[in-house]
Amino acid sequence: MTKLIVLKLDGNLQQGVRVTLSIATEGVSPHKEITGNLPPIAPLQTTIDEWRSHYRSLGSSPRGIKAIKVTYDGSIAQKHEDCKNSATELQKQLNNWLLSESFRPIRESWLKELQEKELVRVLIRTSSQQLRQIPWHLWDLVEEYPNAELALSATDYQKPIIAKTPTKRDQVKILAILGNSTGIDIETDRKLLNSLPDADVTFLVQPQRHEINDSLWERPWDILFFAGHSQTVGDSGRIYINENKESLTTDDLKYGLKKAKSNGLAVAIFNSCDGLGLGSQLEALQIPQIIVMREQVPDEVAQVFLKQFLVAYANDGKPLYQAVKEARLKLHGLEDKYPCASLLPVICQNADTVPPSWLDLGRRPTEISPYRGLFAFREEDAQFFFGRESFTQMLIDAVQNQPLVAVIGSSGSGKSSVVFAGLVKCLRDAGNCHIVDFRPGSRPLFNLATALVDQKETNFNRDYHQKGSQILPPVLSRTERLREIRNLASDLGQCENGLRDVVDDILSVDPNQRLLLVADQFEELYTLCRDAQERKAFLDRLLEAISSCRNFTFVITLRADFLGQALSYRPFADALQYADLKLGPMTDEEMQAAVEKPAALLGVTIEEGLVERILSTVSTEPGDLPLLEFALTQLWAKQLDAQLTHAAYDEIGGVEAALARYADEAYNKLNFEEKERAQRIFIQLVHPGEGTEDTRRVATRAEVGEENWDLVTRLANARLVVTGRDEKTGLDTVEVVHEALIRSWGQLNLWMQQDRDFRHWQEQLRVAMRTWESSGNDEGALLRGKPLADAEYWERQRFLELSPVERSFIALSVELRERESKTQKRRQQFTILGLSGGLVVALSLTAVAWWQSQNSTKNEIISLTNSSEALLALGQEFDALKTILKAAKKVTQIQGENIELKIPITVVLGQAINEVKQFNRLEGHHSYIRSVIFSPDGETIATGSDDQTVKLWNRKGQLLKSFDAHARLINSISFSPDGQIVTNSNDDTAKLWSREGKLIATLVGHKDNVNSATFSPDGKILATASSDKTVKLWNRKGKLLKTFTGHSEPVNSVSFSPDGKILATASNDKTVKLWNREGKLLKTFTGHNEQVNSVSFSPDGKILATASNDKTVKLWNREGQLLKTFTGHNEPVNSVSFSPDGKNLATASNDKTVKLWNREGQLLKTFTGHSDVVHRATFSPDGKTLASASNDNTVILWKLDNKLFTTLTQNNEQFNRVAFSPDGKILATTGNDQTAKLWSREGKLLKILTGHSDRV
Repeated sequence: MTKLIVLKLDGNLQQGVRVTLSIATEGVSPHKEITGNLPPIAPLQTTIDEWRSHYRSLGSSPRGIKAIKVTYDGSIAQKHEDCKNSATELQKQLNNWLLSESFRPIRESWLKELQEKELVRVLIRTSSQQLRQIPWHLWDLVEEYPNAELALSATDYQKPIIAKTPTKRDQVKILAILGNSTGIDIETDRKLLNSLPDADVTFLVQPQRHEINDSLWERPWDILFFAGHSQTVGDSGRIYINENKESLTTDDLKYGLKKAKSNGLAVAIFNSCDGLGLGSQLEALQIPQIIVMREQVPDEVAQVFLKQFLVAYANDGKPLYQAVKEARLKLHGLEDKYPCASLLPVICQNADTVPPSWLDLGRRPTEISPYRGLFAFREEDAQFFFGRESFTQMLIDAVQNQPLVAVIGSSGSGKSSVVFAGLVKCLRDAGNCHIVDFRPGSRPLFNLATALVDQKETNFNRDYHQKGSQILPPVLSRTERLREIRNLASDLGQCENGLRDVVDDILSVDPNQRLLLVADQFEELYTLCRDAQERKAFLDRLLEAISSCRNFTFVITLRADFLGQALSYRPFADALQYADLKLGPMTDEEMQAAVEKPAALLGVTIEEGLVERILSTVSTEPGDLPLLEFALTQLWAKQLDAQLTHAAYDEIGGVEAALARYADEAYNKLNFEEKERAQRIFIQLVHPGEGTEDTRRVATRAEVGEENWDLVTRLANARLVVTGRDEKTGLDTVEVVHEALIRSWGQLNLWMQQDRDFRHWQEQLRVAMRTWESSGNDEGALLRGKPLADAEYWERQRFLELSPVERSFIALSVELRERESKTQKRRQQFTILGLSGGLVVALSLTAVAWWQSQNSTKNEIISLTNSSEALLALGQEFDALKTILKAAKKVTQIQGENIELKIPITVVLGQAINEVKQFNRLEGHHSYIRSVIFSPDGETIATGSDDQTVKLWNRKGQLLKSFDAHARLINSISFSPDGQIVTNSNDDTAKLWSREGKLIATLVGHKDNVNSATFSPDGKILATASSDKTVKLWNRKGKLLKTFTGHSEPVNSVSFSPDGKILATASNDKTVKLWNREGKLLKTFTGHNEQVNSVSFSPDGKILATASNDKTVKLWNREGQLLKTFTGHNEPVNSVSFSPDGKNLATASNDKTVKLWNREGQLLKTFTGHSDVVHRATFSPDGKTLASASNDNTVILWKLDNKLFTTLTQNNEQFNRVAFSPDGKILATTGNDQTAKLWSREGKLLKILTGHSDRV
């Protein structure tokens, strides 16, 4: 380590100097500080002046202008001798002064603390120009310590406050100003600079002032160099920049130099005369390191110093101070011609900066991350790839000697990285290898052909350029290229030695080259390619090339758990014998290198102990490497002052939790609807394992859903998925970023557990589809029997998750079944006609058949009655009612009184009628229903769904009208006072429709999903709320009137006050805001802990109700005061609405329930019946009906005016059993009060039956 000695000098030679010594290790606070004094020594100034006078009398072609004229008689030899003598006298006086008793403590501390061979930087800090003129290099301590060098520094330096950032090393940028060169040779300087390694030198030759200034401003520089004439006048330095003797002081370039310093200027070298003035002025501008000449410098001395300094500093890599000292001492060899030459070079520096090494220069701020996260290292990332050097060398040796090399390892062990960032990079740099790479995918022959065609085209173009042809090489059009790929793929599949011929053709261009064919992720041959014949042909072509081609090597990367499948084909298994390299876990040293070295390349340090802490959590399982790399990527994003810290590591949750936590963070930023879409996307990207782990699969745009591609793009930006394009079909594709995500993200694991049966079936469906396609669409390959029944079941259950092609395949299968069924019926009719002669015989059996039919019907009635009772017990009252009505209808089909059947039916029917709250269910949508609304007259119900349609119904549940409304899912629907309809969608629009489904206007202007739309009470204005964080007002012609901005997250709901003057909005930013119609923000309500999904005014406009993901509903007054919080739902609440009389509220929730409340927050009723999330609950205009819309693809109508229920509950009756009389006119109840009671259907008490002594 370098030691830093700082001598702070206060005073002057006439009055004495106070000295403070501090000693420190570079970069660490001083560990020793001591003070001393130097006595007055006025004669020393005289001696200095005499030495300077003798020196300046020498002349010697100095790089100066108007040097001080000195009159001196005598020969040149005498002048040399006098100069040397005066220097000797100066050295003697200086060292005697520094041996003063009052300075002894400082000298002794130096000798005690410093070892002779240590690297030492000595800073003389003083503001006295008199003390700065002393040639401190003559101090015996500086001369006796071979690795100690001295620099001057001001006392009033400023500590630079610069936030450290990662930097990437580029070429060292040097701005070289070659100024007035009259009488001197600056071409030598130019040649020396041009010879520097890894440097980019810009020369300004005899420039004008503005050229220098512009250059300092326009580009970042590491070194500023000046060669030419200069001088110091008083305390100021001046350089002469052209032959017109135009000169500049540092003050003239003050702002340009400050800009250059802020852009990274680290070193200024003025290889010119009399530079102490320049040094002082540059120090004042906080230039970090400055090298100047203290006196006039002979041309030869300047050139030799520059050469020796640059060799030591740039070529040999020595520290700046050591390079200056070495170059300065080498000037002793010229002192027979140029006395005192070794005293001329001086370093001046900002005291708080560390001198840069040559390798420290050229570093530029970068946003590159040296870690790859879940991505494999590619060839272009090789500079950051560490830890696998030994295996890479083994791989290179194997490739040089074997025709087949299989890199086998666990998922996440780094197989792809070591092949591309290790092997391929080394071979490419060596320049003796053609390299072709591909992934087998679902079409291995096509993908191999694509890679080979691209390689041949690249070689063809290169040959044209190498031969110097003036004719441009032919470029294949997309159509021609695709045709050539298809032809080659066909040849590879059908022709023996097809690949061998292609390999030989490629190598014929240069027989000394080697062809390396790399198949990455070879397991795709077994997971994605379902055509066994194509798989066999692919392997056969490869084996032919491996066995026959010279200078050819085939490299594969294969997951270890697929080795068994690779060995299942005997010829390939034989080829793999002794051809595999198994990639095991990294050693501790390799892991440490993989963590530390990439950061160091970009100048980033790692807090002490953090590397050990990280590695202690990483198991030896190879699959943990992607998790480590991902955690490092997350850690890199949270670096502070170019350092990776323990605090940041804690923040990301450590290695184990980083990926899952990141995925959860990205997922939780999605709204509810987007989360559902994300689930549908991700399960399509996982191939469910059968006896093996789940693996990733490449899905097409159609398979994840065209309507979901915008979300796919966002997930790709978040680095959770990777998008691409299928070369053969031109279709967009998507896959998970790495299989580590499948293993470690709990949410994805949960989805796969829930949807495993569906995904298994869907993969089987896709296999059947490929079989059908390969058979030329033969009807015999369509679905039949149980596979078709399964397909119909899953289509009903998961309609949105099937691609249009999959739905079409199922539809064709259903169509075939229906055709075959009709044909079968016709055959049966012909058979019946042929058997009519046996009618008499058949009639004789009729009695037996009738008796059997009656018994069968009775058994069915009993079963239906029992089922209805069971449904009542489960709380499914509506289904119980439908079931018992079926039983009642069947009773009429059998003869006799059948009292034993009718009484149980009557009892269950009575209970169902009493308990049922549903009175209709609207079914017909193919996907989630997000919105339901009654028309102003209450006679029509409108629903909007994810299937992109709007449906209109009457209250009996009959479908009146259906029309396609949007290109994507519909979020909400609303009626105007005159019965027109507004819909809004994730297609970023809202649309106005007539009741007949005619489009009146489209409201275009939002930049993201439109989540809510509503009419003003007078029907003249529409308001829309969007995920683009705005609310917009429109007229009914679709003209935009006003945009409200103020929310910081998506806006989910907008509502007008009953008088139409105020609007309320609810947002993901957890707030509700009130606005006037001019867009002025009136009030912000805060109180919810999560996003607010819905806001609604009470009919009198005095109260607002809000519903939130925090599972609560809140009531507020118009001033923003919280009045009441309703708790009861156990999942997010999606909507809240007031009843027409304002006394009650209805809420809909993810917990699959609708709840009815009074305004005091008392829960009146919970409606259960939906089997999935409920998005919306709304009252009919008369307040007697409640409609709810759900993800179970249904709307349920609930009755709220059950008079019997109302009467009995108002009387606080508690019942154990309820039953109707057989004619349905009388209701009997039993209770805990030891009585039975008879009631009319209107709820009037008719009679009390007493006599029991306990509850009935």
